Amino acid sequence: MTSKSGELLRSLTHSLTTAFFPDTCKICELPLGGWSSAPVCAACWDGVRPHAAENACTCCGLAFARAEAIGPEGLCPACELAPPAYDRALSLGRYEGELRSLIHLLKYEGMDALGSELGRRLAALGPRLPEADVVTTTPLHWRRRWQRGFNQSALVAREAARIWKLPFEPGLLRRVKSTAPQAGRTRAERLVNVRGAFQVKNKSAASGRRILLVDDVMTTGATLDACARVLKRAGARSVVAVTLARAVPDRLEVG
Repeated sequence: MTSKSGELLRSLTHSLTTAFFPDTCKICELPLGGWSSAPVCAACWDGVRPHAAENACTCCGLAFARAEAIGPEGLCPACELAPPAYDRALSLGRYEGELRSLIHLLKYEGMDALGSELGRRLAALGPRLPEADVVTTTPLHWRRRWQRGFNQSALVAREAARIWKLPFEPGLLRRVKSTAPQAGRTRAERLVNVRGAFQVKNKSAASGRRILLVDDVMTTGATLDACARVLKRAGARSVVAVTLARAVPDRLEVG
């Protein structure tokens, strides 16, 4: 074997090894000190902590730069004008930094091993959550789930439910309509996009129950609102939305 062929083989071997068995953090690229199925260093994980937003709406959780933006009842203008179907929404943190990177790795790069650890992080919201009977998640359409191989929100919700000592029932909801991605759409467009997209599989399974509805990212809340609406119609006593991250709509002045 020539020296050039040897170098090419070593380069190819290294590329394949690092692709399937990464030994550096996928966020900061610092050495991990060994192979990991969830290749993120401790320092980057430490950047994911519960964030208590100031001047936040008591319903949707959106934080504003000024306290005056919140009404006397603790609601933002949007929730005062059109109250969502969910009773409350809480997020672990803002959709930025390490948390955003971790969600992208899970959702778009297929690193499903991150789901359990993100679920453990989400479980830290437990003391801020009301009493509940069951945990469920926003469902993917079967085509999307087949393409991705898993429902990222379900991976997170399953671990969080275990820590909260609550039953996890991912089958409460089903997505009956394949919708276009919500990214880049206005709230009004998002609401139209998910209209009629969800159904409750078994109404008796939702009736009278206090439900924690888990998703990965909340932006305008349109998807969570649509899910909560059909759960309430099926008789759910309450629906609280719990997400890893809250994305801030660009058009709003937020803190």
